[in-house]
Amino acid sequence: MKTSAESMSWYNKVDTTWKSVGVNPNVWKSTPADYKVVCKTIKVLWRKEMGAKFPYDLKEVTGNRDTWCRDRCTFTVNPEKGWAEIIHSLGHWMGYMKNLKRPHCAQHAAMEYRLTKYVAENNLVELSNQELAKPKVKLRVNKVAQRYARMLTRKQKWAKTLKQAERNLAKVEQEITKYERVHSEEKRTTKYLEPIVRKMPPKKDWQAMSLDLAERYEGIKIAYDDYGNYKEIDLWYHGNRPSKWTYERSGEYPCMPRYSWRMIYNLAVETLQDDGVWNDRT
Repeated sequence: MKTSAESMSWYNKVDTTWKSVGVNPNVWKSTPADYKVVCKTIKVLWRKEMGAKFPYDLKEVTGNRDTWCRDRCTFTVNPEKGWAEIIHSLGHWMGYMKNLKRPHCAQHAAMEYRLTKYVAENNLVELSNQELAKPKVKLRVNKVAQRYARMLTRKQKWAKTLKQAERNLAKVEQEITKYERVHSEEKRTTKYLEPIVRKMPPKKDWQAMSLDLAERYEGIKIAYDDYGNYKEIDLWYHGNRPSKWTYERSGEYPCMPRYSWRMIYNLAVETLQDDGVWNDRT
């Protein structure tokens, strides 16, 4: 992609600014930077250029890895590739987030110049060189302190568990005391008890009750016929069907459901009640 003359003029200013602070402007062979100084610089530049807090987690990488945000969560920084590469890649990501029309356009080049100028004017390169010049001392892990910290953590955890156990123990002791006060020792210690025999109400013989109605009341007549495939129970009151008689349930249609003895009894009682002669002697 061809770079415009306007963009090249801005990039020339970027190179001149880098050279003024002793940084190689070549993004492939730039001057290395200190990771901590770079992280602080990125956060400040993001707020100045984007007007918001830096939204990503920073992670140090090495080797051929670039300074870039690939998962929209972690922004990787390779301090070994140097200041020029870091600021150039940061400018590309800012341009992407600003929806610039294309990479290396005049807007992107001008923004990279502003970023470079801030680094140069605030002596961040010199600060980075000072940090890199300090001897790197690799500290040895203190195993004793590490194990002791784990012991304290376990102690705190088990102390919390002990308090919970004490509360649960006090609660169950209250329940036991209440049970001992309410129930006898025999009931508390006997594993099996005699089964509870429930008294069922006597089953009503609806056929006998229906036939008893026919004997007690002269107007009631009940005829029962069993034809094998179906049963037929007919009811008359003074020679006529009751007013609530339903022929679909009667013996008039063999294919339809029949009246049961319970239904015949209830229908006879309703008929007698409607006529005002019902006498419940039960």
